Amino acid sequence: EGDESVFHKNDGHRDKTSSFLSIYSYCQVVQSRQKPKEISRICIRAQLLIIQDFPDELFMNTPGTCTAFPLSRLGVLRLTGPDVLSFLQGQVTLDVSKLNESLKPAGYCDPKGRLLSVFYLTKSDSDVLIVTPRDAAQSLCRRLTLYTLRRRVHIAVEEDFFVYGIVGTPDIPETSPRYTKGTVTLTLTQLPKKSDADEDFWWEAAAREALPCVFLKTQGLFLPQSVNLDLTGGVTFGKGCYVGQEIVSRIHSLG
Repeated sequence: EGDESVFHKNDGHRDKTSSFLSIYSYCQVVQSRQKPKEISRICIRAQLLIIQDFPDELFMNTPGTCTAFPLSRLGVLRLTGPDVLSFLQGQVTLDVSKLNESLKPAGYCDPKGRLLSVFYLTKSDSDVLIVTPRDAAQSLCRRLTLYTLRRRVHIAVEEDFFVYGIVGTPDIPETSPRYTKGTVTLTLTQLPKKSDADEDFWWEAAAREALPCVFLKTQGLFLPQSVNLDLTGGVTFGKGCYVGQEIVSRIHSLG
């Protein structure tokens, strides 16, 4: 009860902040009083508190209809060079050797196995594009660059792609990279679309579908299993070593 009262005190009404950001701010409030392993449980409780008052019609998936939301909080990194796939294979939780033109979730961890970001990756010819929160894009770009060593890989923030979220049945070309979970879809396009839709509604729908996303303020708080990344195809346990792999695999073995 004490934790819930703190939450309501700090987020007593829905404003122009996405529900995910509200959850993460709430986690920051309780972090000093809770052990790290309890943060995931608190996050779920906070998420339920946030969405319980929203009308179900907002999240209904009516066949043949959809709403597109430009997602200003998400940015894109582009990785180029002949060693891109072998480099990423040692960095993220996903087996990138099977990467294709669709968007695939993957965890990017610190050496303790805690998520620094949830990447959504796709191939673009011989390059790889990564959708990640915009507030952490520059720092993640620098961190990844530190690990390239002598590999022929160049990493930069991509400005020619735009990230959109969709609630409902996606009405986009089959060739567009996308990741769909329940009623929400994440997609990339090079053609900006005019839309007056409030992206907060997409984040609310994403929270309801438990779409994982780690922003700057919550880096290092969650294991991949804490956000169900292992259940949504974002962790490949037999792929070999990557940063944080020992901890992630140990948790998996312990159940």
